[in-house]
Amino acid sequence: RGCVVYFIIAGVVIALACTVITVRTLVSYSDIRLPGKLVIGFMVAYGWFAPFIIAGVKKYALLSSEIYNLFAPVSYFLFGTAFLLFSLLLFRDVLWYLLYGIVRIFDRTNWVLNPKNLNVLGKANLITVGLTLVLAVYAFYEGVKEPEIRDIYITSNRIHKNVTMLQLTDLHINRTTSVDDIDKLVNRVNSLRPDFIVLTGDIIDDKVDVLTAQTNALAKLKAPYGVYISFGNHELYNGIASWQKRFEEMGFHLLFNKGLPVGDTNIHLAGIPD
Repeated sequence: RGCVVYFIIAGVVIALACTVITVRTLVSYSDIRLPGKLVIGFMVAYGWFAPFIIAGVKKYALLSSEIYNLFAPVSYFLFGTAFLLFSLLLFRDVLWYLLYGIVRIFDRTNWVLNPKNLNVLGKANLITVGLTLVLAVYAFYEGVKEPEIRDIYITSNRIHKNVTMLQLTDLHINRTTSVDDIDKLVNRVNSLRPDFIVLTGDIIDDKVDVLTAQTNALAKLKAPYGVYISFGNHELYNGIASWQKRFEEMGFHLLFNKGLPVGDTNIHLAGIPD
């Protein structure tokens, strides 16, 4: 419990600091009118505090499932955008000051590259915000598109037979994840006919009692040597004991600080939870 409180306090402090730095960089030295500054400040602050807001809404069931299914993705998108914006501003300013320092060695009167040049700063902010939005939209697209299949070949004379292992990771299944999407994923995986399947953490991102339909769909994963799972931090956040029981009920082999042999392949799988 003490670790959770510490995590929350640290998160709030970081979110507040990043909000202040971002807003000051974007609006403090611009001619944007007060209403515009307030809107920008609100959007940045909401983005950074979105995870806490989502957690509260989810815990106390403040929204219907239909509204939550829209609210959560939009809020997470704003959080990702706020994080990208802060990172780009920080990266930009570090490079800017380094470049200006080098230029000043040869030309101490140069004003164009001076970070205090408000005209240049305003244009730089517009470019940074634009780039942030492009990257955020691209990241969102990458997150919702159909997963890409990557083939990796491993050879060893210790493996007794040719086998195919299929790995799934970081699915982050939550109450907003449609059963149809999981069915499509499961059907695609099963169509590849892997010999065994491994789920390597952060498969879920919600409580057991709200993911019955989703996990019933996931339980349809099939492979001759079975399905193995090791937990990530999101299984821990959402009740590790209840998820351990649920995955065992689904027939998955839980790798919880232990290893298991994979049939007669002479392969052993080991898993350590986050």
